Amino acid sequence: MSSNDSAVLLWSNATTQLNRYFSIIIFLFGIIGNILNILVLSQRNLRSNPCASLFLASSIASLVAIFSGLFTRTTSGWAMDLTNTITWLCQLRTFVVFASRTVAYCLIALATIDRWLSSCSDIRRRQMSTIRNAQQGMIIILIFSCLFYVQMFYCYEANLVNTPLKCYGKTIACRLLTDLTYAFAANIFPLVIMLCFGLATIINVREAKRRIQNINMSSLSGIIISSQYRSKKTDHYLLIMLFVQVILFAVFTLPQNIQKFISLAQSNQTKTALNSAIENFIFNFFLLFAYLANGMSFYIYTLFGGSVFRNELLKLAQSGSSSIYHNPHLEDLLTLCKSNSIIDLSVRELIDQDMSIIVQRAIIDKKCKGLYLTGNKFSSESISILSDALYNNLTLIELDLSDNHISDNGVKILMDILSTNKLILKKLHLGSNYISDNGISYVSDMLKINQTLTNLMLNRNNISNRGVHLLSNVLALHNNTLEVLSLASNSLITDSSIDLLIIMLKHNETLKELDIKYCNVTEINNLRLRQIVNQKTDFKLYTNTNDNGCFLS
Repeated sequence: MSSNDSAVLLWSNATTQLNRYFSIIIFLFGIIGNILNILVLSQRNLRSNPCASLFLASSIASLVAIFSGLFTRTTSGWAMDLTNTITWLCQLRTFVVFASRTVAYCLIALATIDRWLSSCSDIRRRQMSTIRNAQQGMIIILIFSCLFYVQMFYCYEANLVNTPLKCYGKTIACRLLTDLTYAFAANIFPLVIMLCFGLATIINVREAKRRIQNINMSSLSGIIISSQYRSKKTDHYLLIMLFVQVILFAVFTLPQNIQKFISLAQSNQTKTALNSAIENFIFNFFLLFAYLANGMSFYIYTLFGGSVFRNELLKLAQSGSSSIYHNPHLEDLLTLCKSNSIIDLSVRELIDQDMSIIVQRAIIDKKCKGLYLTGNKFSSESISILSDALYNNLTLIELDLSDNHISDNGVKILMDILSTNKLILKKLHLGSNYISDNGISYVSDMLKINQTLTNLMLNRNNISNRGVHLLSNVLALHNNTLEVLSLASNSLITDSSIDLLIIMLKHNETLKELDIKYCNVTEINNLRLRQIVNQKTDFKLYTNTNDNGCFLS
């Protein structure tokens, strides 16, 4: 046997061993990772996030791609691969592999768009970041991905020779069409979308940080800063997960496309047996290497998803040995409540896990008209659960979330729901929730659109003159429904806000009550406000005065 024949045999054997063992490693790597991904991302705390739901759907598509693409390869070393000998199985398998991989990659691109929408300062764009829109996007991507590869049922054929695979495109034209479609629909297009909207998201995040830096952070306590930090963790880590996935996606998928086009360009050249063996090895290596893009998600989320993803993974592991969360006392209490009534759950040490029980028992089952949740331990996580129940709710009129920890992030979620005008909520209490001017920007955006809210309580927060400016502007020019506004006990509000309030009161015709007690406003400026109020009919102004703070016009 010549040295050339030995080299050909060596490369052919290397290709066989590559398909036999490397494919098994990638298969197990991807199957285990995607199954764990699906289990974690389907948890309630993440399922309500549009970006997380897109990651979930992408993981399902990747699981299908890995199973359909690699299962026969892992068994081909020990048994016959029927997709290499039966044409209709060859066509069906190829169609499923290409379509599912395209779906998986395009869903990640759609998740990038969702992160951009969620980070926009324009409330109308933020409103587009919803579960419903994400689901519609999934359906559209699935339909188009299937249509892109219909030609597989004509182009692919089994039992081919002198091709990298026995199940392959039967003509040069078919291979070119397939490779171009896959390269652009599954790789280049999603990658461009990811890069463009990823950069746009970075710009939005930087602008948001600049807005936050305008607030006098030195006046906030460590508890407030910690609460706001925790509330932003989910979005922050989802963004990191997304960018890492984009980078690795390019590393894993682009080499296969480059190799395919080089091989296609050289298809008419005469090649030696050795060159063909080497090219066949390279083709199979990059083909398997590309499957890492379908199996990497879980490991990225675990390493770069921060405590948000890892905590859900830990909860999932613990749930195998423990029952579903219950609060028997809360459940019994809600069972005794009457339908269409006011339900008071104030100061009961309730936590985020209890919100699911409250939503089901109080809002959905009992159709309560009022819900008082004052003095509990609810964070923005609870607001995510609550917001799903509030959409299209036509019974809840009053909601009291005072003395909790919902922070700016929870305010954003709540304001986006209120901006849809799909509920009839009239009274909202958000006192003592560590809300800053950044949260007030979401409130002011909502007030431009909302047509039902009449009472808004923002007392005992961290609102400054900038927040007053935002509220005064929207009440003077855009809102004609709000009747009661409380800004009491916001110590960062000073005399600088009085001119803004005076202008607002001159232009606004619907506000009937304003509370600025225990703000840092001097008596002379309180007097200026009372002079303006005196020109109105049936208006109540609460300030720091000797007559219990109430001035009626």
